[in-house]
Amino acid sequence: MFWPIFVYLVASVAISVTAGWAPGLHAAGSSLLALAAGGGWRASLRGDRTQKIAGSVIAIVILALAVWLAGGFSVHAYGHQITGPIWALIGFAVCFVFADRRLTGP
Repeated sequence: MFWPIFVYLVASVAISVTAGWAPGLHAAGSSLLALAAGGGWRASLRGDRTQKIAGSVIAIVILALAVWLAGGFSVHAYGHQITGPIWALIGFAVCFVFADRRLTGP
């Protein structure tokens, strides 16, 4: 199912464009890293024991980098404020839950 990931990507692009120079780079970078971590972790869980362990460690490191990078922005949508790290965790969860084999590889 690709549409939730697409919605997150479109919202991330909108946030990045409207946020300004530095916060926009933080938003774009952290969103992409969070999606990569979610998809990578999902893909690693289909491998053997070594791939599961190594993939999980790498996904956690990439997610930690995304959360750290996301500290440079916050999102204001419909009267609610979402911090950058929460936005990155949402992206991680969306990609982990909705990425299928077509997106994450064999």
